[in-house]
Amino acid sequence: MDVYDIGDMPRFSAAFAVAGVATNPGAVKFKWRTPAGVETTYVYATDPEVVRASTGNYYVDLLLDEPGTWTIRWVSAGTCTSADEVRVRVETSAFTTPLAT
Repeated sequence: MDVYDIGDMPRFSAAFAVAGVATNPGAVKFKWRTPAGVETTYVYATDPEVVRASTGNYYVDLLLDEPGTWTIRWVSAGTCTSADEVRVRVETSAFTTPLAT
């Protein structure tokens, strides 16, 4: 499990391929669940947060603003149907307002 500090904005990437050839799926979704259980979904071509970097390669930069375990999931459908799910841990900060500048 990857560990981040509260306030980090890591890039979560997904690569889709068919028979080893990079392929754009018919649909791509990026889902996540915060430690509080709040679920959100971004959809490629609807939500600008999902970026296609090149054929078959997508990413989302996600602000991790709550300590605890986050669940991240990529889902695709169409020409390339797949799913991948990871969990990451976000550490608390010794500072009372870690996101303040």
